[in-house]
Amino acid sequence: MTDRELKKLSRADLLELLLNQIKENEELRKKIEELQGQLDSRTIMIDNAGSIAEAALEINNMFMTAQKTYEQYMMNMQFLNDRQSLMREQMEQETKARCEQMLAEAKAECDRMLAQAVQNGEDTDE
Repeated sequence: MTDRELKKLSRADLLELLLNQIKENEELRKKIEELQGQLDSRTIMIDNAGSIAEAALEINNMFMTAQKTYEQYMMNMQFLNDRQSLMREQMEQETKARCEQMLAEAKAECDRMLAQAVQNGEDTDE
């Protein structure tokens, strides 16, 4: 509106225009606040995107550490298993050798007892 048109308006019309301007101003303020909130939200999202990327990197590092720990554990378990297998084989060999020795000793004792019995039997025959 031009100045000339404004001068021709009545007081009621001017008040109505002023009220309309106040309403429009209030609506624009609300819209500005809403847009500012959206802008802040985007800024937070952008900031969080960096945080999320950092968190993903950290999680990835944790998984790599867990994988290395698992591999180390499995190597240790394999080492222990191999060592126990070797010890078991040694014990089996020692046990077998002792059994063979005991069997030989028992056989020798039986042979001795048999020889003595035969000798005693010969002595009684004479």
